[in-house]
Amino acid sequence: MQPHSSISASKKRSSIPTFSFDNLPAVLVLIALTIAVCAYGADTQLMSLTVSLLICFSLLCSVMFVREFKFSKFTIFLLLAWSLFSAVSYILGRVEGAEDEYLMLLTAIAVFQVGVYSGEDRHRFSSAWKLMLYIGGAFSAFSFFQHFLMPNTIFGVAKPYHFSRLTGTFLSSNSAATFLGVILILAFAQFHRDWRRYGVNEFEKKLVRFFTVFPKSFVSIFVILFSTVCLLLTASRAGIASTALAVFVFWGWTFLQGFKNHRGSGRSRLVGPTLIGLCLVAVMLFFWNLSGELAQARYEDLFVQLSDRAYMRQASFTAAQYKPWFGHGLGSLNEAKLLGVTPESNMSVMLQNASHNVVAQWLVQGGWVGLGFLSFVLLIITRRVIVGMMHAKRLRTYNSAVFCISLLVITHGMFDYALEVPAIMLFFSLIMGLGFGNAKLMN
Repeated sequence: MQPHSSISASKKRSSIPTFSFDNLPAVLVLIALTIAVCAYGADTQLMSLTVSLLICFSLLCSVMFVREFKFSKFTIFLLLAWSLFSAVSYILGRVEGAEDEYLMLLTAIAVFQVGVYSGEDRHRFSSAWKLMLYIGGAFSAFSFFQHFLMPNTIFGVAKPYHFSRLTGTFLSSNSAATFLGVILILAFAQFHRDWRRYGVNEFEKKLVRFFTVFPKSFVSIFVILFSTVCLLLTASRAGIASTALAVFVFWGWTFLQGFKNHRGSGRSRLVGPTLIGLCLVAVMLFFWNLSGELAQARYEDLFVQLSDRAYMRQASFTAAQYKPWFGHGLGSLNEAKLLGVTPESNMSVMLQNASHNVVAQWLVQGGWVGLGFLSFVLLIITRRVIVGMMHAKRLRTYNSAVFCISLLVITHGMFDYALEVPAIMLFFSLIMGLGFGNAKLMN
């Protein structure tokens, strides 16, 4: 247990995170991920290799200089599985030309381990969460002003596609929508936690509570505002719908938990999630006019584009039947999809470089064995996050947000390819690692 003096000192800390030497792993990894986000999501072979090497270097520094940094048993299991998978792929001759894909998979495991380490201590967890929030706020603000001041460009360079839609630093507005949705839930969770932490408890002092929390939650409110507006400006149908579903689940869960755990005058804590929910709806309705016509037009074309993507998914599932057990190897989609092309679908399939469905994509590349193992790993992590969400005594709000982020990313992944973008996949790995490690705090 901490001495009484240290406990008192910790209570007096400001909301701005302080980064001790123990936070070095998360800080180094987030610097690398920021570089990845700025480099079009590291969605090129060169940048993918560069980001992987930066993160591997960060992991090496963590092992050497942070005494408490140790690999969890689950991470060791993942490393062994990756080694076996890579060895089999090498024997089958599938690694050549796809080295960046296999290295990126290893990098995701490394980032997950950094998340586990940070999640095992509440101060490290809070610092990593707030740092991600600051990165997300900077991304949202930059994307907003770039969209209006330098339209149809990324850092002043003309975009290849998705004109008139916000893409931020990504090439695809749909990928940007996934990232912005994650940022929104990060900010939503931080605001709710600040409301619970800094406000008074008396029901009759709700207004005093609001003005007490508002200055301390300015960053969260800023990020909620900008990320919501930017999400609408992406005009991503599945991205907006998936984020709305995740936010609704988070809001509903926190509302029910507050109603269940606090009775009488303590029910004033319900004002927090209620207030932010109503404000979020108001913001979305107000700024709908900024992108409403574009988003509405895209919803009207929904069935046309669904048919194009259906051709690609069908081609992917057909190609997977040729090598059902271990797939065609990572990075093999563009060659494998040719096995599933028909005269009717030829044009649609040849214009697409992704299955627009995470299940189809992994089935082609990893076969039933790879897809089954990936599902098994995700199930284990999600189960632990849910256990922490329901039973943890500290940071339960964060665990609820981690679950909702996984819901958002997987749901959108059924209609798009954001998980194939390295920066988004690595951010997702870090967040899931935080939730996995945080579940230990319930003991």
